[in-house]
Amino acid sequence: MKLYKLCVIGIPILCFAAGCAKPKSSDYPMISPDKVVAMWLFDEDHKEIAYDSSGNGHDGALMVRTTRVPGKFGTALQFGGAGDAVVVPDFGESVPTSEVTVAAWIKLEEIKNHDLFSLIPLNRPGHRSGRLVDRFTVHFPWNRPHPNTIHWQFGGEKIWMHRPSETLGRWEHWAFVCSARRNFMKIYRNGYEVAWYKSAGQYSPRRGDLHIGGRPRLLIFNDPGDTFGGIIDEFAVFNVALNEREIVALMGGIQNTVSPMKP
Repeated sequence: MKLYKLCVIGIPILCFAAGCAKPKSSDYPMISPDKVVAMWLFDEDHKEIAYDSSGNGHDGALMVRTTRVPGKFGTALQFGGAGDAVVVPDFGESVPTSEVTVAAWIKLEEIKNHDLFSLIPLNRPGHRSGRLVDRFTVHFPWNRPHPNTIHWQFGGEKIWMHRPSETLGRWEHWAFVCSARRNFMKIYRNGYEVAWYKSAGQYSPRRGDLHIGGRPRLLIFNDPGDTFGGIIDEFAVFNVALNEREIVALMGGIQNTVSPMKP
């Protein structure tokens, strides 16, 4: 029997939101660049490209009217119009298989069914027609099966939690973690663990585009896709399950945490 543990750690979250003292920057653990699969700072002055600052070549294309706006650090990308997204081609072959962390600064501006990011390759030959497998997705928020929830999906597993009402219109740091080795999935908000699930998915790498700030159109389900209603900054994917101290360190800026940065 699978065990679910969904929790909101109220006091620490409120303390962090109120600006309680953080550890000094010298107390933050540094993260090796070898643990970074890709990171998009969204600070470049380019109308069509979001460069991957990890040095691994996962540059993304800005689609439709994705707009650069002031971010948490430097500039960020604002999404909201039909088709807005950063599309990273063939990223499905680079998604970690069993240990992964996805982290980003988010300012939610609109409540609707939409994805923070999405990579959903179609089923392999021989599988049941139309079945979607190996999801690498966060619905933020979603209304199925429960209204106004956040879903983190990796491989064949997922964890969900109710979206805190105060997330709207403010910068917050979110991290989504999965570890097959330690058999858990977790969600962190502003450096604190807010949801935990005693199981872990595993991903089978294969071709598929990563959509940051949206979801692609899925013809087999007559799904038109949707665009994230808000602003995203410092979006990063790691090939390890980062711990709480490492996630808190990311909140001080990726460039201050990943050392040495690749050229």
